[in-house]
Amino acid sequence: MIKEGETAMPGRPAARVVNLRDVYVEADVSEKFLKDITPGKPVIMEFPEAGIRREGKVDYAGNFIHPSNRTFKIRVNTPNPSGLLKPNLTADIKVLSRKIDSAIVIPVSLVQEDSRGRAFVFVLVPDGKTRDGRRIYVVKKQPVERGLVYDKKIWIKSGLQPGALLPLTGAFGLSEGDKVLIKTSKSHDEEKDI
Repeated sequence: MIKEGETAMPGRPAARVVNLRDVYVEADVSEKFLKDITPGKPVIMEFPEAGIRREGKVDYAGNFIHPSNRTFKIRVNTPNPSGLLKPNLTADIKVLSRKIDSAIVIPVSLVQEDSRGRAFVFVLVPDGKTRDGRRIYVVKKQPVERGLVYDKKIWIKSGLQPGALLPLTGAFGLSEGDKVLIKTSKSHDEEKDI
């Protein structure tokens, strides 16, 4: 930009005019979401530095996949009445890519893979015996089909029944056929984790 006292020349920028009344947020999205993220999809935008959280909709989804990072651009327009949203301000964007009315979702850390790359989880099945008044469970390897991952949780498409008892801690130290006891909380009689 031109500074005071410098000679102005044709084609050389002299000033920048910025309209902060209406702004947009732009993001690069992985090509694997090409079918799921389209104009009109709901969006939550957070601007941590400005302390602002907004809801909106995707206004534009790009028609070009960038060859170096395999992403396409999306844009969300948003009003800026306070003027706090400035050009190049960082934003966190969450886009609702898919909505599933009923699903089984578990911590992603519980899903393991066998030597052939097939996904499974360990489930605990009562073996009908007790020790010290507590039920004994047998560890069973249950193959599952994985779905999308979000916020350290994974959607299990198939292979797991609602209400299945899963070991929340120590699952990587288990083997199929192991027998386990469930610890109980002192404040509750409910079964907790192994």
